[in-house]
Amino acid sequence: MVSGYYAASAIIEHFDNPQMAYDAYRQSTEYLKSYMQHQQGLVEGIAGTFREME
Repeated sequence: MVSGYYAASAIIEHFDNPQMAYDAYRQSTEYLKSYMQHQQGLVEGIAGTFREME
């Protein structure tokens, strides 16, 4: 959902210039991508702990 919000915002801000809209979208999603990768790493880290509980 956040990615869709970023896309809509970029299009609204740069409606007349698709390349600028794309660049703004990519820049906005860099933090989101980093955050999601960090969360994945945390989940992978604790998954082993739960696997050992079986």
